[in-house]
Amino acid sequence: MKNIIQYINQYVKLSSDEEQDLLKECKTREVEKGHDLHTPGTIAKHFYFIESGIARIYYYQNGNDITDFFAIEGEFIGTLDSLFTGKTSLFGIHVLEKSKLLQIKYEALERLYDRYHTFEKLGRILATKGYLEEVARTKTFQGMNAEERYELLVKTEPHLLQRAPLGHIASYLGISQVQLSRIRSKKNAF
Repeated sequence: MKNIIQYINQYVKLSSDEEQDLLKECKTREVEKGHDLHTPGTIAKHFYFIESGIARIYYYQNGNDITDFFAIEGEFIGTLDSLFTGKTSLFGIHVLEKSKLLQIKYEALERLYDRYHTFEKLGRILATKGYLEEVARTKTFQGMNAEERYELLVKTEPHLLQRAPLGHIASYLGISQVQLSRIRSKKNAF
């Protein structure tokens, strides 16, 4: 559980009381590869910190499974559309390898926000960071062809190529798995 404290302390400094109250609210979960932490069309109740493993946020579009986001150890993941509104989510969370997670109920997180200004500030910082990263990714991807998106992934997130199935990577890049295979074959030929 010290990983979550180290991660948070990059953004705000927690007091020992704040650390203890957070850790009291966290439950450790070990989940197997292929497990869905959340399914589309349901209301989310939990937010997760990945201690080990990898997960993805996905949705369905025209019957196709589309990967929207990957999270690895040392990162948070949650279906924020549902957590923030209390309504059903369009998104799901799928675990890609056996993973160890810290799970916190969203209502417990809200209590921490109410009790400690530090948590409220952290929530604002992480929400802003996530929003800006998503905007940057979307804007960057819009101006790139498939090969350029793949090259950016290789440069910025090479670990995904070893840890995520190619179908999920292709949908994350906005291309077909056939296109991805062609790009990879072409790159490996050199």
